[in-house]
Amino acid sequence: MTLINRYLDESAARWNITPRAARWLFWTPLVISALLPLLRLSPGAFRAILREDGPIEALTALLFLVAFLAGGRAAIRLLKKGYRSQGILYVLFAFIMFFCAGEEVSWGQRFLGFETPESIEAINDQGEFTLHNIGDSLDVFKFVMLLGGAAGAVAYIANEKLLIQRFWEHADYLLIPPFFVSSAFFLMFAFRLFRYIFVPEFNTTVTRYGEWIEFCFAYGFAVFALLVYRYVAVAQQVVAESPVIL
Repeated sequence: MTLINRYLDESAARWNITPRAARWLFWTPLVISALLPLLRLSPGAFRAILREDGPIEALTALLFLVAFLAGGRAAIRLLKKGYRSQGILYVLFAFIMFFCAGEEVSWGQRFLGFETPESIEAINDQGEFTLHNIGDSLDVFKFVMLLGGAAGAVAYIANEKLLIQRFWEHADYLLIPPFFVSSAFFLMFAFRLFRYIFVPEFNTTVTRYGEWIEFCFAYGFAVFALLVYRYVAVAQQVVAESPVIL
């Protein structure tokens, strides 16, 4: 616990937030994840909160959209400042976040009421206007989420040894999520690993619980993207040897 608190304090200082805020950002997803299964004692409440197109799924899409907007604005700032490769990276990041937001709510299909084109409906496992339910693409997305969760969970600690900012300017800010959001990425890694080992097939309860894990994943990206945008926006003169700490 002492080591975790040290990482939280260091990460909070780097990103100019209070240690208390860092602890809230770190522990809240873990505590709720541990308590959420208790909702299964009330099947109606469990279904209402975690159902398809329910509040958690809608908030997940919103968080991905926030990450898209923050990442896109960070990309524009980076490109204007002459950081071409970093800016292009964040253009790609913003595109991925926008794609995730769209896929999460079937590109607004049920909100807007448009029909799935016959050509897509014929090959989509759920008959929806989405890519991730076509063929084996869902397995690919699940594996990518596993890797993304693992990377986000260990990146901060690993970079204490790697120090990738030695090789690419500002990589410690642009590529390494703060430790206080590593818990959100860890939850995705742990959940996907659990599914691979113990529950590989469809399971109503576990699958619905996965909606919360996806929310945590989006939460991690949204917080990270907002902090990166703040870093890029405030750091008017960026010096590689002495990064600006907000």
